[in-house]
This record gives sequence, structure tokens and C-alpha cells, in this order.
Amino acid sequence: MTPSEDPAVDVACYARLRARLAAAGHGRAALLAAYGLDEEGWDRLDDRWQSLLSEALDEAGDGVPALVQRFAEAFAEAQGESAEPPLSLEQFARCTKALQGARDAKQALSKRGVTFAAYMKANHHWAPKLARDRALTARFQQLMVCAPRGD
Repeated sequence: MTPSEDPAVDVACYARLRARLAAAGHGRAALLAAYGLDEEGWDRLDDRWQSLLSEALDEAGDGVPALVQRFAEAFAEAQGESAEPPLSLEQFARCTKALQGARDAKQALSKRGVTFAAYMKANHHWAPKLARDRALTARFQQLMVCAPRGD
């Protein structure tokens, strides 16, 4: 297994595996085994990456941290287009604010009824729009100011 195929080393590989696991159903154990993992090993790996992603968000200035961006792009690519629409800008802002300072990203999102996958899909949807549209960015920043902080 090369580093780019190792979810313990490469965030994009981890993201692709995470997206595939979400859709794996009964094939979950076989998918994990293909990466030399069982549920316990996956939980440790997932906890590690979630911690790293949370830390990256905590250290972020106004932009999206590179690690989070790489994760989001790979996750969205693996997830493909689903019929489920992304979070609204308001929901995305509330979740983004909740993730700032959160010790556990999954838990912070779960408290708001949002999965990490849904948040990353929203990030993939909104980040390019926010990068291009000043008015939308101003609205997002205002929503962030008004949103409650994470746990």
C-alpha cells in the first residue's frame, strides 16, 4: 500500500474511505478489511483524523484550512452527487461556528442534527461560492457572528 492509498497517512484517502463507509451497508467489514482495519482500528483512525481536522479549524483564520479543504474535496469526489441538497447557508454558518473550539467535531455537529458528511458536502458547495461572492461572504460572516459557539 502506497502512502496515497493509506488512510492513516493521507487525508484524501481517509476522506474517500469515510465516504465509502457511509454507503457500504453490509459491505462495511470487507471494505475496512481491504485497508487492514477492523471497527476498532477504524474508530481509532477516525478519532485521530477528526481531532486533526478540528485542530485545523481552530487554527484557521478567515479561510478554509488546507487539510480541511483536501478532506472536503476528496470526500465530495467519493461521495458523488446525491439527491440530498447541501445545508443552507444559515445551517452551514451555525455548524462552522459550532466547530470552532469544539473538542469533537462529530459531537458538535451531532448536537445540531448534522452529520460530518453533510457538513463536508455543504463546505464543498459553499466554499467556492463564498470565495467568489462578496455579498454572500458578508452574509455568511454576519451569520457566524450571530451563531452560538461550539461545545
